[in-house]
Amino acid sequence: MGNVLQVRTAKYQRMSDGLDIAWDIGQKKIHGFLQRLQNNELTENEKASYLARAIERQATEKSNVSVQEVLELAWTGLFAAVDTTSASLGWNLINIAINPDVQEKLHAEIASVVAANDGVLTETSFSKDSMPFLHAVLRETHRLTPASAISIMKTVGSDDIEIHGTKLNKGAVVALEGFSMGVDPQLMDEPQVYKPERWLPDAVTARTGTPAEVLDHPFLKEPFSAGPRRCPGSRVATNEMLVFLAQLIFDWKISAPTASSLKDIKYEQRTSIEAEIPPLKFERRN
Repeated sequence: MGNVLQVRTAKYQRMSDGLDIAWDIGQKKIHGFLQRLQNNELTENEKASYLARAIERQATEKSNVSVQEVLELAWTGLFAAVDTTSASLGWNLINIAINPDVQEKLHAEIASVVAANDGVLTETSFSKDSMPFLHAVLRETHRLTPASAISIMKTVGSDDIEIHGTKLNKGAVVALEGFSMGVDPQLMDEPQVYKPERWLPDAVTARTGTPAEVLDHPFLKEPFSAGPRRCPGSRVATNEMLVFLAQLIFDWKISAPTASSLKDIKYEQRTSIEAEIPPLKFERRN
């Protein structure tokens, strides 16, 4: 981003130095994986991993991706997955803790699914059909408190272009973001209220044919994009959050004694937007 905007502050340099450290750590892990791959020492799960299969595809004659590009993609996966998933989990915990009505509705859904599965959570428990409200909670958290408000920044590299009447000159910097639409009162009823119900099937159907249906567009409704360039770790990240939150809310009632709304929550822009999680109180349910 500093290169794009041609701005290099002391804080930016500290971030850049941190990225260099993260790069070194990631490369050691990746090269260790490659060494074990060459020695046929990978487990069955590792052989089926994204990195192992990416290396196999790269080795084919038709591949136009270099080994270095595969390594860079693998590092991005390691680096991005940790920060964004942990930040998203933090925001979900905060939103659930300061909205007790939402939490109780979520617990009721989880408890119902557990009861129907002989007292356990199974792989099928986490589908959108089984737990629609849990999926709606993740979507509402992404709308109101995204881990990353700006998805990407690009420079116009071609000649001047015009988009919807706005002229963009060559060299202009364009930031792509979806947060503002999610809190636009012309599209969203009570935009500052945490209301997962707005993402349930009936509500989505009701928006069809209205300007607000843009909120359900595949490129906007999730933080992972869509199509061939969809985040390769999207399913892993989503499943991690679904499992973590379902088990946590099933076992514990969570409250935030020192926070009653998002106005009480401090946060900082790092790799992602990280919340300073207030002291949480856990009361065992079962």
